[in-house]
Amino acid sequence: MGDAQENNPSELTAKSSRLSINAQILNRSHLSGCLLRDFGFEIFIGTIMPNNVIILGAGASRAAGIPLMGGFMDQMWNLAKKGKHRDAKLNSDDQKLLSDALSVRDELDEYHGRASLDVWNLEEVLSILSLNALAGRPADKKKLELMTRAIARTIEITCDVRHSGALNIRTVNGEGVNPLYNQFWHTLFAWCRARNEEMPFIITFNYDLVLERSLLHALIGTAYGRHRRFPSKGIIIDYHTRVMRPIALGLKHAAFHVDADYHRTEPGYILEELDPVDPDSQLTKINIVKLHGSNNFSKKGRIDDEKKLAGPRLVEAAEDPLIMPPVFNKASQAIGAESWASALDALRSCKNIIVCGYSLPVTDIYMQYFLKAALGPNQDLNKITVFDPCLFSPQNSSDGESLRRRYGANFSVPIQKRIDYSPPGASNWPSGHGSMEHLVWLLNEQPDSLLFG
Repeated sequence: MGDAQENNPSELTAKSSRLSINAQILNRSHLSGCLLRDFGFEIFIGTIMPNNVIILGAGASRAAGIPLMGGFMDQMWNLAKKGKHRDAKLNSDDQKLLSDALSVRDELDEYHGRASLDVWNLEEVLSILSLNALAGRPADKKKLELMTRAIARTIEITCDVRHSGALNIRTVNGEGVNPLYNQFWHTLFAWCRARNEEMPFIITFNYDLVLERSLLHALIGTAYGRHRRFPSKGIIIDYHTRVMRPIALGLKHAAFHVDADYHRTEPGYILEELDPVDPDSQLTKINIVKLHGSNNFSKKGRIDDEKKLAGPRLVEAAEDPLIMPPVFNKASQAIGAESWASALDALRSCKNIIVCGYSLPVTDIYMQYFLKAALGPNQDLNKITVFDPCLFSPQNSSDGESLRRRYGANFSVPIQKRIDYSPPGASNWPSGHGSMEHLVWLLNEQPDSLLFG
């Protein structure tokens, strides 16, 4: 049922050889620098110079069912109290974790007598817990860790985009698939092929695995041919962190059984892990920097990561994921330095920036100064395009004006003039302007209005 004839998942075995990303491959991806060895692996440290950067905030994952910051605590409360998500019952461990996290939040009620605090606002709760943890008391650190794990599980439970991690089985009946995110990847691949350009550098604040899972959905089973051609012979996914080594996957022709007739097949691609990588391989580099960590980053680090095949490493949530609360000094954390440095390099050299699902809230002081530090030295910045629903909503016109003021307050007048708050959209859309749907539609219909190349 949708499986390729060439392989069977049970026949796949973990490979013990190390992945060594050759400098020649990295240089083809517009990188320059040197290779450093760490934990027995080669890690590339160098200057990143993409033409295009895409920044994704929580709003970009909303279509996958993941709650936004404003309603996150409400969703966690509902999951804990009801013990289920839609018709799926939560396991006892998840329900206990969420209930314990709510108990930690409830302890903050004692602040109300002397301080203004909204315990239903996740950002305020995390801010107080983070400051308490800075005092160094083990109990306060455990409370922050508990809340962080509860956030990760809430995201995983509510995420509608799922994938088994098998590289040779295509998804049937649309299970765990959201076509929007598949189309996101298809449009970028098509643009890269047509322009002979590198993939846009992706920076995301999200912990979720929507990008990774939809990437596999988009590739496995797709019949790339004359009308839809892939830019290369495979991909390298680089998170720019020592926690997760780069993953190289090659495309391989396969024939998939058609559900209604097992004897009939249709063409498509499967993926196979490339380990080690052939220096002459023509692979498309996909840079995904997850500034706050990710649900597939394990706190046990890369050594634990070696126990998994490439597919599960990409799409499976770690038991105890390494994620950082989106508050305060983010780049000083364990996984932050390398990721934030790569993001800084990318933003300092790019021509065009696309922002989707991130409103640059007043409370995110760190990110405001990060963007100033990143874009201040950028002499080649051509355009910033911002996607946000409030920019297109007459009912929320004040929110749209506030967003414009927040962005404008962080940049000089010349840069302010290069910010586009009104990207064109389909005139017959009843809604959805400023959303991820809007971005994907524009990438498909008018990619040159967003991307430099």
